[in-house]
Amino acid sequence: MSQQLSTSLPAPPIKPRSNFRGDIQGLRALAVGVVVLYHFWPHRLTGGFVGVDVFFVISGFLITAHLISKPPRTAKDVGKFWMRRVRRLLPASFLVILSSILAVWAVAPATVWRDWGLQGLASTFYFQTGTSPERAWTIWPKVRPRARSSISGPCPSRNSSTSSGRS
Repeated sequence: MSQQLSTSLPAPPIKPRSNFRGDIQGLRALAVGVVVLYHFWPHRLTGGFVGVDVFFVISGFLITAHLISKPPRTAKDVGKFWMRRVRRLLPASFLVILSSILAVWAVAPATVWRDWGLQGLASTFYFQTGTSPERAWTIWPKVRPRARSSISGPCPSRNSSTSSGRS
């Protein structure tokens, strides 16, 4: 008696259409690559800020598109929106901070450990050290309600005379 084995496989389940945009994710990957390369050779490669700008513009586009397609109706919806961002971004952020501190401990002289440790701690709470105009956004949430009616004129550019000197 021979039994006949079926060689046909069941059809794969039909997946709902994904909103994944490979073209946009590819541009974001290139932007991150530009920034990483800039950090390896900051004096030889210029334009690291271009990568940051491109990354933020694309991220803003994606977040705006999401908010337009599914606008939050209540404060709870807004909270859920931000909690999804927190759950996605904070683990990677903490990993980078921890890796950086461990790398400094492993390769840098002990004289810089305290400073780097403090910078890592500040970064953990998303507080940026320094006073350059690019970092003014750290106080913006506190200033915005009072400044909304009093702001006039263009914002200073990164290359203004009050800049931190980076280009």
